[in-house]
Amino acid sequence: MKKLLLLLLPLSLLGQNTWVNFKVQYDFYGVQESNFFMVNDSSGQQVFYHQPTVSYEYLDTTIQLQSGNYTVSLTDNYGDGWTSNLPSWFKMQNTCQGLIIDWQLQGLSFFLRDTTVNIMPCPPPYGGCLDAMALNYDSLANTDDGSCIGVVYGCMDPVSYTHLRAHET
Repeated sequence: MKKLLLLLLPLSLLGQNTWVNFKVQYDFYGVQESNFFMVNDSSGQQVFYHQPTVSYEYLDTTIQLQSGNYTVSLTDNYGDGWTSNLPSWFKMQNTCQGLIIDWQLQGLSFFLRDTTVNIMPCPPPYGGCLDAMALNYDSLANTDDGSCIGVVYGCMDPVSYTHLRAHET
């Protein structure tokens, strides 16, 4: 039984869930000629595809996926790249690996720009209060969501003689 458990443990580690966040600024002509997609290298399955629907579209989205190698591809059907009056860029990141791809695309000509990345296991972001001194501190949170409630010392009853006027501003 111990041998079976030892054999299954490495296999289970290979399929850990992870996530990535895309921040993408398309150019003016993105609607007509640009898109990007992400393909799992081991299965060949496309895990994400996006094509803008308006000029200068900005995409900020997070997807869940399995850890492993992926090919990320940007396309431009005209071949001039994602170039127009405003800068365009492509960023892919997660909290465990930081910035995985950071492409500044202004002035770069391409029909296809791609790369292979290794996405490592990374627990999904869990928002909460990270301030250990706050009333609602959440020890499980790994992303500050701005919800912290600070401790207030003193009398908060506005009709009391000892009421702290500093908290009314």
